[in-house]
Amino acid sequence: MLTVSPVIADISELTNDWLSNVLEATVETVEATQIVGEGYASRMYRLVLQYGLDEQRAHPKTLILKLCTDNKQQSELFEDNVLFREVYFYTAFGDKLADMLPKIYFSRADFDAKQLTLLMEDLGEIPHKGFCENLENAKDAMRILARAHAAFWNSELLEATELVPVDSELEVEALIVLLEENLVSEHNAEYSYPYLTKCIKNLLKTIKWIVGAVSYTHLRAHET
Repeated sequence: MLTVSPVIADISELTNDWLSNVLEATVETVEATQIVGEGYASRMYRLVLQYGLDEQRAHPKTLILKLCTDNKQQSELFEDNVLFREVYFYTAFGDKLADMLPKIYFSRADFDAKQLTLLMEDLGEIPHKGFCENLENAKDAMRILARAHAAFWNSELLEATELVPVDSELEVEALIVLLEENLVSEHNAEYSYPYLTKCIKNLLKTIKWIVGAVSYTHLRAHET
């Protein structure tokens, strides 16, 4: 009898039984390789699977597994529900946008534990942010976005609590410290995310500029 599979918090928790239950197949072996440089708030793995006799052709040979990040600094940067919006997205919108998305085999979140697990179709070696590579890729990306917007324009689904931003309640000074800690963590990490590092540096520069501008405005207001 098929049982509800639990959310996985770490790749060490991935088992043949878990996969067999999710895929409704007999998974005999699985090899997991981490995909480095993708998923700023997550860990992503490419799974290579072997099935039981006569099942190999009926099921995907490779899949992508997505788990929450194990980087404390990175996780603190995100709103409490930002990661779980992806799970909600596939659940609420996935069927209508199926031709634009990878096939989802498992999508579940544990909000209390702040963990999620996504098991999805492997689309192959697609360049990261391929829409930046040339104008045609960018146009294709905008066409897909336009179709998605049109499909759910003014939809009540967009008002779901899962999509409402959550105030992190971080003070500006604490946010600056956290961002700077992230830069140190990225620099010392076994592997890093150059695009994320660039974004953090730009965000720090912007925040400090805003803080400076606000302070100057207040000072001028007191002088007059």
